[in-house]
Amino acid sequence: MGGYTTPETPYSTVTDTTCPPDGLTFEVGFGDAAMGLRVTGLTVKNCSSTVRTVKGYPDLTVVDEFQRPLDVTVEPGEAAVTGMPTPRPSSFELKPGQELSSVLSWRSIITLTEDDRSVKAGGVRLTSGETEQVFMAYLDIGSTGDVYVSAWTRPTTQ
Repeated sequence: MGGYTTPETPYSTVTDTTCPPDGLTFEVGFGDAAMGLRVTGLTVKNCSSTVRTVKGYPDLTVVDEFQRPLDVTVEPGEAAVTGMPTPRPSSFELKPGQELSSVLSWRSIITLTEDDRSVKAGGVRLTSGETEQVFMAYLDIGSTGDVYVSAWTRPTTQ
């Protein structure tokens, strides 16, 4: 029986590798799915040569394949979907090269009374100041119309 493997690198529609004016870049990792629970990692990195401040939660919008916003609610925290305690929002001073992590999670549930939004969910748009990056990926969010995002935290490796 074959196993499930994920590619090593995140994917993005962003091809410009220069550092944007606000000094922050994003990455979206490949998801993990189990028993209807979907989880994928988000990363923000300070690509500038000065200290940058990042606080709270990722500014995230679920978009369709044409990068138009969808009627999907992005809820802060992930305790509602995972049942696990989540970090409180904080403010971080990021030195050049430092990163923060967050988790995007949702349950793939389809009900008979609501439209399946999975067909339309083509990716996510992350925004910070002047920086906006879109990451195209199929999100099987089902008909609930809700995704959850945890507060930014420092990776355990920093």
